[in-house]
Amino acid sequence: MTTPVSSIRKSPSIVTPLAQPSFLNSVGAMWWRNLKVWMAHFWPSMTGSFAQPLLFLFAFGFGLGAVIDQMGNTSYLVYVLPGIVANAVFFQASFEGSISAFSRFHLQKTYNAILAAPVSLFEILVAEAVWAATKALVSGIAVLIVGLAIGAIPHPMMVIAVIPYIFLCCLSFATFSLFIMAYAKGYEFFSYFFTFWVTPAFLFCGVFFEVDRFPEWVQYIAWSIPMTQMIHVIRPMLIAPETLELSTATLYTVYVVVFGVVSLWLPHRQLSKRLFDK
Repeated sequence: MTTPVSSIRKSPSIVTPLAQPSFLNSVGAMWWRNLKVWMAHFWPSMTGSFAQPLLFLFAFGFGLGAVIDQMGNTSYLVYVLPGIVANAVFFQASFEGSISAFSRFHLQKTYNAILAAPVSLFEILVAEAVWAATKALVSGIAVLIVGLAIGAIPHPMMVIAVIPYIFLCCLSFATFSLFIMAYAKGYEFFSYFFTFWVTPAFLFCGVFFEVDRFPEWVQYIAWSIPMTQMIHVIRPMLIAPETLELSTATLYTVYVVVFGVVSLWLPHRQLSKRLFDK
């Protein structure tokens, strides 16, 4: 007797595992996700990103510039502008990589949700660093545009050359901020970060005057913060490119890169414990 086809039980379908996306696709998707969230609060965010560094530029560039007419053979406004650019990107990358990233990790549980997909923690951290560096670069470009408009950049074409270097430094700043975020248990923890890292960078890393004006022990602290190396590269690039020695710029760049790579490894190790060793 022939069994009707309709009565034959169909074999269960074979579940195909999700394809592993490429590293760039994963990082790009998370970067795009952060961009869409940021665009929903575009104007308040842009106001903060643009207004603060521009206020610093005009307050110190024109205010102190009226008292300190020259720094060597350079007007104070021209001298201070690269420092304001560096401080703008340093602060923005530090904020986005610490407080904003902590909100996504701790409050919104975004990391837990993303890890349910075939995405690794390392890819999440790289995406966070790239996103923080992107936001920071926007702030830096805003200051550079104003600097071009007011004639505070003697070599305008060097702006194109300096932007990739600024982005590299932003990545280093962002990864260190992620390292701090990985150890934070609450928002209060970041008061230590901004008091003992961000503020000293603003005051001692050469934003407003040369680092060698400080006592020797303060200089050691300043040179341990990669914003000092950044300023000592982009300032001559924008003011007098011929004075920048290739060996010195290479040494500073290596320090910035090593600092950023080590800073990326540390939060990965700590967050792995917090997320998976429970």
